[in-house]
Amino acid sequence: MIAAATASTRVLVVTGESSGEQHTAGLLDALSERAPERNFKFRGTGGRLLEERGVRLLADTRDLAAIGPLAALSNLSKYVFTFRRLVRMAEAWRPQIALLVDFPEFNLRLAKRLTRIGIPVCYFISPQLWAWRERRVESVRRHVDQMLVILPFEEHFYRGHGIEAHFVGHPSVHLRSHRKRSPQPSSRPLIALMPGSRRAEIDKMLKLFLEAGRIIAARLPADFRVLVGPDLDLRKIQQRVGYLQAAICASLSLEVRQGPVEELLPDCDYAIIKSGTSTLQSLILEVPFSMVYRMSALSYWMLRPLVSARSYCLANLIAGEPIVPEFVQSRARPELIAEHALGLLQSPANWQQLKQNLKNASEKLGTEDAYRRAAGYLIGLLEDSCES
Repeated sequence: MIAAATASTRVLVVTGESSGEQHTAGLLDALSERAPERNFKFRGTGGRLLEERGVRLLADTRDLAAIGPLAALSNLSKYVFTFRRLVRMAEAWRPQIALLVDFPEFNLRLAKRLTRIGIPVCYFISPQLWAWRERRVESVRRHVDQMLVILPFEEHFYRGHGIEAHFVGHPSVHLRSHRKRSPQPSSRPLIALMPGSRRAEIDKMLKLFLEAGRIIAARLPADFRVLVGPDLDLRKIQQRVGYLQAAICASLSLEVRQGPVEELLPDCDYAIIKSGTSTLQSLILEVPFSMVYRMSALSYWMLRPLVSARSYCLANLIAGEPIVPEFVQSRARPELIAEHALGLLQSPANWQQLKQNLKNASEKLGTEDAYRRAAGYLIGLLEDSCES
C-alpha cells in the first residue's frame, strides 16, 4: 500500500530587489523550521538566494530593481509583463497565502489583484507610507490582511489606521555580536565608502564619495575601503573604482572589498553611506557615519512634494532626533561630507558621543529573531484563513 502524499502549503513570494530577497530568504528559512509538516511550496520572484530555497522563479529581482521614477519608467515593460504573469499564475495555482516583501510600487498593486482573487496577503517590510504618499495607507487597509513591520514606530502608525500590524524586530539586530568596542578612532582611520548595492547606485554615488575622500586625505592621513555587496560583479566594480580613482584621487590609499557587511564594516572608524539599508547596519554595528543621497534633479523635483517624513535617514527616525548628518541633493557636496568626517575623526569626544547615540537608537530595534517572529504571525494568518 502506498502512503498518501503529504499535502503542501502553496505560498506566493514576491520581492523586487537585493535587500528584500535577503529578508525573504531569512523568513522562508524560519517558516520551514517552524512548520516543517506543512511541506511549503514557493513560487514568485527573487534571485539566487530564493532559488536555493526551492522558490520556482517567474522573474529575477535583478531585472526589476530601479532607482527613482525615471529609472522605473525605463523598466515599465518588465514590471507589466511580470505583474501579469504573477496574476495568471496566482489564478491557476491558487496559493493559500501571498508573502509580499517591500517593493511597494509593485506589491501594493499586486495586493489589490490578489485580494480580488481571494488570496490572503501578508506584507513583510512595510512600505514607507509614514515617510511619503501616506494616502496609500487606504490601499493597505483594504488589501493587506497582515502587516509585519521591522521599525518600532511603524506598528503604531498602521494600527492608528485600522490595520493589523505587528512589530517583529529588525532582522539585522544579530549584527550586534560583530560590534567592536573601540574607545576612540585610530590615528590613521579606516573609512568605509558604501555607495549602494546596485550598479546604478554605485555609478551615481561613487564619484562623490571619492571626491570627499580626497579632501579628507589632504588633511588627515587615512585609508579608504569601498565595500561591495556579495551579489555584485567584483571585477567590474574594481574597474570602475580604478577608473574614477585615477581621475580624482590617484594617491588615495584605497581598496575594494567584497563580503558580508558585518565582516567588513566593524573594522572601520567611520563610514560614508548611501541612504538605505546600510545606514541601519552601521547604526547596529555602532560605526559612526554620515548619510548621503543624490538623484537626478528631475526625479527629486517629482518626488519631493510627496515626502512627509522629517528625516531621510533611518537612524534619525529610530532615534527620534537628528543624531547623524544627512547630505541630500544640494547638500550632497564633497566638502560638506569631508568636513563632518574630519570633525568626528579629529575629536575623540564627538566620535564617542555619536557612537553612544547609535547604541541608544539601536536598542529600540528589539532583541528577538525577527524572521522567527514574522514566521509565527504568517503561520497564524494561514491557520485563520483555512478556518474561515
